[in-house]
Amino acid sequence: MELERREPTEEVLDFIDYFNGYITIDSRNRRRFEKAISLDKAIKIFESNLIDIRKVYELSKLYKNSEEIRKTFSKLSKFRDEDEVVGVQLDKVEAIAEYLGKHESKGLVKKAKDLVENEDRIDNIPYAKHFVESYIHSDKMFTSDFLKEEKIDKSTFDYFKGIVSEFDEKLFDEYKTKEIENSKDRRHTARRLIRDLYEGATTGKVRFGEEFDALKCYELMPYKNEEQLNELLEDFHQKKASTVEQKTRKLLTAVEPEKANDVYNYLIKNGIITKGSYNLRSPFTTVEKVREESGVSVNGQEVTDEHKEVIVKYLQVREVAMFEKAVVLVRNKVLANEIFLDEEKHLCIRRNNK
Repeated sequence: MELERREPTEEVLDFIDYFNGYITIDSRNRRRFEKAISLDKAIKIFESNLIDIRKVYELSKLYKNSEEIRKTFSKLSKFRDEDEVVGVQLDKVEAIAEYLGKHESKGLVKKAKDLVENEDRIDNIPYAKHFVESYIHSDKMFTSDFLKEEKIDKSTFDYFKGIVSEFDEKLFDEYKTKEIENSKDRRHTARRLIRDLYEGATTGKVRFGEEFDALKCYELMPYKNEEQLNELLEDFHQKKASTVEQKTRKLLTAVEPEKANDVYNYLIKNGIITKGSYNLRSPFTTVEKVREESGVSVNGQEVTDEHKEVIVKYLQVREVAMFEKAVVLVRNKVLANEIFLDEEKHLCIRRNNK
């Protein structure tokens, strides 16, 4: 018995014509071919190299879920075996539906829909992953130093971390591990340096019998700028304070409570830090400002670019805390030729023999 041939509806014929390239879409017929156009877009998205969250996001703007795309083209299924074009496109419909279904079970479709009004989070995934990966592989112990090197601010980095926490759980776990390691290293280093400060403040000597003076004190400070000081306060779970002096006292007490007073008193007595609620102006400077400073002279002696090169070299090599007072101490020693560079640009220090 011969089976009765099913005649395709106009909608099916339009679908076949569209995917065979028999028609040209313009403003007059776009609505008529809307379903076919949407599927064509979905196929291009599905076959693209977009990351999953972006792919799901774009597909979810066309179809609410996997069942909707199946239902939209269910009328075509009876013609699968009668038209090759219909069969090929329905295979793609099923592949897209399966793809959406898989990610629905992971909650990715809902997450993508939640981002419809915040599309920039998806667009920024590659940048977010780049900066988080850079942090993981960075040798910078302080996050603030890493941010300066990468030329981004803390709020931007926090935003990127939030994106990674949503879309790449494995990478975010790696970030958290690195963050814990850095905090541990910062706390360990701060404790060691404060013990060295205590030894210097109470004996006048530091390790290997080196003389302890104001400049050596700046070299042994557990922080080199206010950003590092703030990070250390967070590491030791200390509340914020207004001035560097107040913050320093909190840090010393948190790290070495039994040694804190001796170190703090030395810092105040010798003018390393300044006490007083009036002292809200930052006592710090930067290497960039040291380099850019011009027209400076001390006792009639001009500070040249060559002098500044030595000053910066010393500050960086000896990891001097970037207090303005510390820079003045280094500058004076450079002008007195106590600190200089040899012909091979090695840092040299001339010590007074007593």
